[in-house]
Amino acid sequence: ENRFESGNLFKKLVCCIGEIGVNLLKQSDELKRLAGGDLVRIEFKQKSIFSAYNYAKIVLAVNSLPETCEKTRGFYSRWLIVDFYNVFSKSADVISSIPEEEWENLCAKLCKILLGLLKAGEFTNQGTFAERAERYEERASKLNDWLKKCCEVDNDKECPFWMAYGDYIAFLNQQKARIVSKIEFSIILRAKGFTIYKKDVENEDGSKRVIRYVQGVGLKN
Repeated sequence: ENRFESGNLFKKLVCCIGEIGVNLLKQSDELKRLAGGDLVRIEFKQKSIFSAYNYAKIVLAVNSLPETCEKTRGFYSRWLIVDFYNVFSKSADVISSIPEEEWENLCAKLCKILLGLLKAGEFTNQGTFAERAERYEERASKLNDWLKKCCEVDNDKECPFWMAYGDYIAFLNQQKARIVSKIEFSIILRAKGFTIYKKDVENEDGSKRVIRYVQGVGLKN
């Protein structure tokens, strides 16, 4: 969102990011331009604005991906997710123990792999668009798991929003996942195609109150 940040990538080949925010990703236009070969607006403080192409490959080493309102082919096709399942102890510096000869061997092997990569135009096991979209959603959102395990998804079903939100928060706590706000929860539901609406409900004393409902979702318990 900072208009000067794209200037940090100017004439760079690699951009390594150690962690990203876990808040809902609402704006992805700049990210798609950076990764899609489009002209990017470059601005430095107290200097003229100009446009240039981004050549920096963006590499993120993160524990979780942000949930997003973007559900388009252009967004999902820009992600190549590689899972690292092994956990290493920090008691020893493994990198410093690797001899120089092994680094040379690695570089020689990468040069050979690069030729095949450029010819194929894609990475091995990159997956189809649908597979890449599913891979992202599995790592960014627990909503699909919650819908499968805790809900009955049917257009004839409905559930008070506060009840659905409370059940989802309980599910996130069980999964040790990040807790989302009510606003994020409503945005994610709408992005999934669910409708949130208000309805008048009559109390026991005959008075009425307005409650928000989620159309298409019913809790199993």
